Formats: sequence, structure tokens, C-alpha cells
Amino acid sequence: MKPVIMQEISVWLKSKIKDISKCFTKELQLVINQFIDLKKQTFDRMAEIDWYKENVKVLELTLARKIPCFEAEYGLSESTPLRMYDCLIPKVKEHQIRLSDIRDDF
Repeated sequence: MKPVIMQEISVWLKSKIKDISKCFTKELQLVINQFIDLKKQTFDRMAEIDWYKENVKVLELTLARKIPCFEAEYGLSESTPLRMYDCLIPKVKEHQIRLSDIRDDF
């Protein structure tokens, strides 16, 4: 009787070990699949960030080329607040110190 019980226990134990290993395998596969999905998402985000970085670089270069034009247009505009001081230009020129060139005497 003892060998029969041992054999039954052995069969039962092997079946439980298989069930447990299948559960672990399923869980491990789920974890691995989650990791792969996260890795894909991360690489997609990194590619998107690189794309944005290149576009921002192009935009900044374009804006840097346009800023002097914007400043000139602003300075030439009649509505600029800097026009308020245009009336002082003759007075400034009038009181400007004229430096003489010492080479003129020779």
C-alpha cells in the first residue's frame, strides 16, 4: 500500500509543480511583455523628443534671422515709443562736445 500511496503522491506533486511552473511562466511572460511595451513606448518618446528638438532648433535659427528685421521695422514705425525722444535730437547735437583732432594743428 505504501508504494501505491507514494506513487500517487508523486503524480500529484508533479502535477502541482507543473501547474505552479505554468503560473510562473505566464506571469513572467506578462512581465516581459509589459517590459517590451514600455521599452517601445520609451523609444517612441525619445524619437518624438529628437524630432521636437530638431524643429525647435530650426525655429530658433529662423527667429534669430528675423529678429534684426523686426527691430528695424519697430524702429522705423511711427507708433514706436522711441519716437517720443526724437524732439531731443537737435538739443543733444547742439550740446554735444566736439573733440578736436590734435593732428589738425600739424
